[in-house]
Amino acid sequence: MHEVVRQTWAGAMLRFVASLIILCWALWVAGVSTRWLSNIYSWQWRIMLPLSAGLEVLAFLIFFRLFDRFHLGFLVPMVCVRGGPSETEGMR
Repeated sequence: MHEVVRQTWAGAMLRFVASLIILCWALWVAGVSTRWLSNIYSWQWRIMLPLSAGLEVLAFLIFFRLFDRFHLGFLVPMVCVRGGPSETEGMR
């Protein structure tokens, strides 16, 4: 029972993190595209340049907060090595 709950929680967390990563990518691409278009065509550049900077900063803050808070430890199984060199020397 507890294993099913743990797997469900891990799956939900994985989907949440994946959606945040996709959101960060989409915001960053929108910011870069907006900046590029406003620089090339000079259309509403006084509005578009700060908007593009805001989108890029928002993407960075979400991405930084995600990796700073979660460390994605639940995605990568931790490998524990027990003991030190003294235990492994006897195995040779």
